[in-house]
Amino acid sequence: MQDENFVWLDRRWSEPGWEQVFRLCLTGWLPAEDVTTGLCAGVIERCVDDPLHCVNLTEKGIALVEVGEISRTQENCALIAEVLRVRGFDETWFVDSGYGCKVLTTKANAFDFNYKSSILRALGISGRR
Repeated sequence: MQDENFVWLDRRWSEPGWEQVFRLCLTGWLPAEDVTTGLCAGVIERCVDDPLHCVNLTEKGIALVEVGEISRTQENCALIAEVLRVRGFDETWFVDSGYGCKVLTTKANAFDFNYKSSILRALGISGRR
């Protein structure tokens, strides 16, 4: 969100567990070590009906990645892309490694197409993921 003299930026990325829930919502899955980190941070919880393969966001996790007006700005998407790069993002985040990392999110936890596309553009990734 821009005002005449400044730009609002979303700084939730600095909170514990943000990377895990953001990655889950962006890619639809998490490696096993990120599941453990997310569970310990209280940002995800195992699904009752399939605890080995499915996680949901907790209220805390939802609060960390809920997409609002500020989240959608070009400046904020560029900031989030830079944070992801610093934290080791690359296109392999979208590829399930097959080594016990098959924890999937529900559709309700995924980012909407427009926001996800904005983040991918800011990361320099084209095409549908």
